[in-house]
Amino acid sequence: MSDQPVAESAASTKLQSALNVEVAFALRPTVTGLGFLYLLFSIAHALVLPAPIKLPMVIVALLSVLFFAFWWWRLQTWRPSAEFAHPLATLFIVVAGFNSILHIWLSGEIHQSTNIAFILIGTGCLLLSWNWFIVGIGATLLAWLAAISSLPSSPLTMHFIFMLVSATIAAATILAIRLRTVRGLIALRMQESTYKHELQEALIQIKMSEERFRALAEATSEGVVLQDEGVVMDANERFGEMFGYHRDEIIGHSLREFVEPQSLQKAMHKYKDGDPYEVTALRKDGSTFIALVLGTNLPYSNRVVRVAAVRDITEQRHFENLLLSAKDQAEAANRAKSTFLSTVSHELRTPLNAIVGYSEMIYEDLIDRSMPELAMDMTRIRSASDRLLSLIDGVLTITDLDAEVVRLEHETIDLALAIGSISDQLQTKAQENKNTVQLLGSQNWGSVVTDDHKLRMIIYHLLDNAIKFTHAGLISISVQRLQHAAGGWLEIAIRDTGIGIAYEQFERIFEPFVQADSSATRQYEGTGLGLAVGLRLAKALGGTIELDSRLGLGSTFTLHLPEHPPHSNQQLSQMSHAQA
Repeated sequence: MSDQPVAESAASTKLQSALNVEVAFALRPTVTGLGFLYLLFSIAHALVLPAPIKLPMVIVALLSVLFFAFWWWRLQTWRPSAEFAHPLATLFIVVAGFNSILHIWLSGEIHQSTNIAFILIGTGCLLLSWNWFIVGIGATLLAWLAAISSLPSSPLTMHFIFMLVSATIAAATILAIRLRTVRGLIALRMQESTYKHELQEALIQIKMSEERFRALAEATSEGVVLQDEGVVMDANERFGEMFGYHRDEIIGHSLREFVEPQSLQKAMHKYKDGDPYEVTALRKDGSTFIALVLGTNLPYSNRVVRVAAVRDITEQRHFENLLLSAKDQAEAANRAKSTFLSTVSHELRTPLNAIVGYSEMIYEDLIDRSMPELAMDMTRIRSASDRLLSLIDGVLTITDLDAEVVRLEHETIDLALAIGSISDQLQTKAQENKNTVQLLGSQNWGSVVTDDHKLRMIIYHLLDNAIKFTHAGLISISVQRLQHAAGGWLEIAIRDTGIGIAYEQFERIFEPFVQADSSATRQYEGTGLGLAVGLRLAKALGGTIELDSRLGLGSTFTLHLPEHPPHSNQQLSQMSHAQA
């Protein structure tokens, strides 16, 4: 079943119920009038009627009076439900008609039919239902026909028949007019009730919205103002406190009064744009502060107003200025540090080169003189010098990379040759830790266009790191080529079975002078520069280094490099995104 027939049926039921209620309201006045009428009839019957029919008619009239008196008393304290209103009204009509019908039957006087005509017209004036109208009219006319059927034929019979037909038509007309009028009035009342209910609901919603707005406005730490055409309609307490006013003092005033005159034009321009803006706000005492204003339009009472949130950012701007100043100072200090480290490192390299050179000469001389113990001491001096030179090279590289002064010289490099030479260079250190270094598939590695020296430095630091933190283990080097949207990429993976790295240390180990565990500097030699230098060099070549490790299970450092060097910052950015 569709919704429309159901809705129409419900509306019809509701209308009929309202019509029944209208009839119910008329019942008590009806029985009051009929009671007085038949009281008069009982007196008239006693005075006028002949003896044979006087007593029964007086008795019937008085019984009718008692009947209507009972219902007058009953309806004073009890109102019948809507569905019983028409049956009761029809009962009253039948009782009223019974007196006149009985009078005709007992007296044989057809003239009493005039009362029947009045009763028929009264039926149209009382009822508001065609069904019950037909029942009342039909019962009355049938009883009248039964009463006159025993009377002798008379010329008046046809007269009264026409009179009763006319009365019936008049009653039907009255009923139709009343139904149309009452239905219209009921529809208006129902519509008024609906509108009133909707209006009450709307008022409740508006009140609830205003209460929610007020609660939200008061709960926020920002000043909130509701304004129409630049005039304040409402504001929260915080807005008043921010400007040094009581809330009631603000309402009705122009917002121009709360802006420093020099900032007014800028504020008006930003206001029209609708974007958040900063303005120099003016307090009641004449002091100013920096305010951030965020506004939006809001429908309110059939018009559009604007609600704005105002935040005092004076302290925020002060701290931002302090941070900018501190940043400038930190950058200046960092530049001074880089300059100092570069200068010191260069100054240290010269005497260290002399120490290394002379230690080699003395070592060879001691070997020639068969003095192995002293030669071993020179070997220790040479090893310590190499470590110090490595540290200086690392510091210089970090300094240059941070200062972005590294120059790249690209050339075609045979990967197997370059990585193999680094492996050979670190074989002695690997053997000292009882490690095995394997080159997996080196005959298929091919070549790459990049900076040979920088690539060798990266591989050296990654392989040296793997050897350092692995004991009696296996270290493998493999190369894989991949295709991405940005072009061909090279992945050089160095895997070890060493001590591994905890996940929370992944980013930390690529910082300069840091090892995964600070206590490791006691157990394992090194300054913590190798991985930091390697990562910075990888980024300078347009790539990066990826780490995968499990504590106690070993680590895999994967160097990602483009097969061809980037030609612009844009290409470098695209490659970095493709690798990610």
